[in-house]
Amino acid sequence: MLVQPTVGYYSDRCTSRFGRRRPFIAVGAALVAVAGILIGYAADLGRLAGDNLEKTPKVRAIWFFALGFWILDVANNTLQGPCRAFLADLSQETLSKLGPQTRFSLSLWQLETFWDTLLDPTLTSTRCFLSR
Repeated sequence: MLVQPTVGYYSDRCTSRFGRRRPFIAVGAALVAVAGILIGYAADLGRLAGDNLEKTPKVRAIWFFALGFWILDVANNTLQGPCRAFLADLSQETLSKLGPQTRFSLSLWQLETFWDTLLDPTLTSTRCFLSR
C-alpha cells in the first residue's frame, strides 16, 4: 500500500539520464533476482547460518524464506507502477500520431472486450477478439 505510491511519486519526478522509469524498473528487477535466490536457497542458507539438519523447525531457513518473500513483495510493487507508467508513456506518443477515427475504434474495441469479459469471465480478451 505504501510502496507503489511512493515509487510512483519519485518515478514521476526522476530526471535520470536513463529516463524517468528505467532506473526503478532496473532496481525492481534486481530485487526480484535477489528475492528469488533467497527463496530458492533458503534451506541451504539456513544450514550455513547454523540450522541443525535433524531438528524439524529450521528457524533460520524460515527467516531467509520470509525475508526473500518480503523482498519479492516490495520488488513486485516497485516494478508494477513504473512499468505501467512506461507503457502509458510509450502509447501516448503512438496515440497522438493516430487519427481520431482510429482512436475512436480502439476505444470501442476496448469497451466491447471489457463487456464480453464481464458477461463471461471465462473469456480472455484475446479469445474475445479472435472468436469474431
